[in-house]
Amino acid sequence: MNPEFQRQLWLQFSPTRLLVLPLLLLACFAAIGLSGTDHIATALGVTGATLFGLLVWGMGTLAVGASVMDEINERTWDQQRMSAMQPWAMTWGKLAGASAYGWYGGAFCLPGFWAACCCRRC
Repeated sequence: MNPEFQRQLWLQFSPTRLLVLPLLLLACFAAIGLSGTDHIATALGVTGATLFGLLVWGMGTLAVGASVMDEINERTWDQQRMSAMQPWAMTWGKLAGASAYGWYGGAFCLPGFWAACCCRRC
């Protein structure tokens, strides 16, 4: 496995973060479900799609940008670039690894969106 990807996963996934994000998303979906609206399936679908977009595109993009800026500010980018790792492997490891936590949260939003779409058809 790519060492840069492993390093980014190690930085992004702590036990606390692995537990807190699903609980916050569950609380958000429960609040929508218990709100008493007539169109709960539609509200859950919109909430799931919106949270997916915020987590994957918003949070993922910010994490990747912060990861690259940390390398530049700490002046470790040149050291890593001179290592035996290929430049594309380092770049893709950083891009995929830093945004992995956003995709982790997005994976919890999609089942809520799909269930809302399926319930709406019934």
